[in-house]
Amino acid sequence: NVLFGNDGADTFALETNSGGIIVKDFNSNIDSLGLTFGLEFSDLKIVENTSRTTTFIKDSGNNNAILAVLHNVSAADLTAEDFSRI
Repeated sequence: NVLFGNDGADTFALETNSGGIIVKDFNSNIDSLGLTFGLEFSDLKIVENTSRTTTFIKDSGNNNAILAVLHNVSAADLTAEDFSRI
């Protein structure tokens, strides 16, 4: 599941047991990540690769299953404000 939001604000849904999504153009200033089916921000583990070009969002309550891969996004740029319940 490779996603592009293009122009404007977009919400990318994160689902447990979905196999994860790859977002190529997430912009933390305007886009958001939607938490589904009772998933909470506190359930997430947000880490980036060593070259700091990719951030992984994992479900810490589900064996760190990958929920999303965000390209060209720093983990430090993501806060609870980037997530919403949907």
